[in-house]
Amino acid sequence: MRNDWLLRHMGRWLKAGAVGVAILVVAGGHKGMAEDFPSHTQIKEASPIPQEPEEFDAREVRAYYDWRNDLFFREFDMDGSGSVDFMTARRTYKVWLDDFGTPVVLTVGSPLFYWVDLNHNGEFESAKGEMWSDPEEDGVTGNERLYDSTDLQSHPSRIPLWVAPTPDAKPYHLPPCEPLLGCAE
Repeated sequence: MRNDWLLRHMGRWLKAGAVGVAILVVAGGHKGMAEDFPSHTQIKEASPIPQEPEEFDAREVRAYYDWRNDLFFREFDMDGSGSVDFMTARRTYKVWLDDFGTPVVLTVGSPLFYWVDLNHNGEFESAKGEMWSDPEEDGVTGNERLYDSTDLQSHPSRIPLWVAPTPDAKPYHLPPCEPLLGCAE
């Protein structure tokens, strides 16, 4: 009985956006304590990633499809401050335009990427731990990984850099004039 109450209330606290709350993960039975507490307990730090609100939630600021990377983005104002502080991106598997030219997007059930503006500066900074990937795309379950793309940007390219040609020491001479082309001599 006590476990049910604890898990119900922990779920409510997490839905309310509590950050840093310890979750009691339970399995098995425990001797010596009350029978409803398990023997194997593990304390796990709560994820700073909130659950994504349902479609048409009032906290949704904008939703859009980006054809360049084939992802569907949703932006949210979770704390009511007037600025976007949470964003998700889902893979898409079918997109078409309706009769009015508006894209209709069918997406995977759960997001692939999550962004949370932890320092409330109005920017999502992956280098500061504000972006996560969920390769299993199973929702916020604790298996999300911090995403850092700096290693993708720091390696030198194998393509040589383009260098502008330098002018020769000789002066440039125009080709001979061709009267048929309309140039005057």
